[in-house]
Amino acid sequence: MTATFADAVDAITGRLDARDLDGARRAFDAAVQGCQEAVEPLVQQLAATVTVPPGMVVWGYALDVWANPYRDPDEQAWRCGGCRWTASHYKTDRACQASAEQHVAEHHDREGVTVVGYVDDAYWKAITTAGDDRGERTP
Repeated sequence: MTATFADAVDAITGRLDARDLDGARRAFDAAVQGCQEAVEPLVQQLAATVTVPPGMVVWGYALDVWANPYRDPDEQAWRCGGCRWTASHYKTDRACQASAEQHVAEHHDREGVTVVGYVDDAYWKAITTAGDDRGERTP
């Protein structure tokens, strides 16, 4: 990742953490400068800023779960740290969490995989305990 891209990722995630969606989108647009080929690498780098520990399925607002300012602010999503499956476009917490739990039951039964919300203390404790230096990101 280039220094400019790294700066853009920091600017975007900082604005998302501050709940400045317009600012995050402006920083995203400035980083890609209209170049469609730059979008996917930036989206991947933003997603990499969200820790999803093995043994957890993390669900919540897609903006938080993916760190992508162009996700629908009302959309829910989940990501699995065990197998890297994901699901998006849920309109309610209940539907998203139920889907995450179904994923665990169907793909991780007896493996001790836990479903946690992005805003849950258990999630933040797990990434802090794991030594994640991004633990300063808060919901």
